[in-house]
Amino acid sequence: MDVETAIAATLERWKRESGDPGTSDCAMSVAGYVELLTGLDPALPWRGRYRTARGMVRLTRSAGGLHMILRAGLPPCGARIVADSRRGDVVVCRPDGTVDNETAGLHLGDFTAFRMAAGFALRRLPIFEAWRVTGEGARCG
Repeated sequence: MDVETAIAATLERWKRESGDPGTSDCAMSVAGYVELLTGLDPALPWRGRYRTARGMVRLTRSAGGLHMILRAGLPPCGARIVADSRRGDVVVCRPDGTVDNETAGLHLGDFTAFRMAAGFALRRLPIFEAWRVTGEGARCG
């Protein structure tokens, strides 16, 4: 699937589904986008490991932050860190500048789409880390 089709399908899904911890929170939602592009699930090692916001906080803290989870899950799916983000990149932002408040999103150019409890929001936040998904990974999980 090409990037534009995957973006459209992802945002449509985000509009319809609630952002439940462990299934469709920010991390699992961007993992779904990566899976559309590559056929590989970067969140496979973490699926079923939490079901609440508190559980997600525990998991991300134990990993050293959400960015560290992405650093483990995305490269096997053919993603690489890039210096300048562009449309279609997976990003991690820190709205308050701390690792404890990291959120994953989908960069759309001037804005980034972030998964919310209901739907998604478009924001301009400083990007801490950006990942380009190439789809050239061997396997995920």
